[in-house]
This record gives sequence, C-alpha cells and structure tokens, in this order.
Amino acid sequence: MTHILFQLTHLPPLGVYGFVLLWLAAESVGLPLPDEAVLLTLGFLAHRGTVSLVPLVLCAVAGSAIGATISYQ
Repeated sequence: MTHILFQLTHLPPLGVYGFVLLWLAAESVGLPLPDEAVLLTLGFLAHRGTVSLVPLVLCAVAGSAIGATISYQ
C-alpha cells in the first residue's frame, strides 16, 4: 500500500484525478480497498498544491456514485 501511495505523489494532476475516481468506484463496488489512506494522501497533495481540491472532491464523489450505481445493479 505504501508503494501505491508513494507513486501517487509523483503522478501528474490528471492522473491523480483519474486514480481517485477509479479507486473509489472500485471500493464502492465492493472490492476491499483502503480508501481512508488514499484520501489522506490526496488531502496532503491538495494541501501541498500538487492538485486542486475542488476537482479532487468532484472526482471522489463521482467515483463513489459510479461505484454505488454499479453495485446497485
């Protein structure tokens, strides 16, 4: 897990947004993925200025909504 978080700090912003969308969608579908550690790391990246907070939150909400919709089907 720490390797994934370390690699996340070196992604460009669009890669980070895509990662958070896919990660939270997969977690919402039911895969046992730790979302708290990823969200803490993303908060750190937003604080550092690597990514912007608003698109990050929008991607997180969209990923969770997509995953919940898929698992509902």
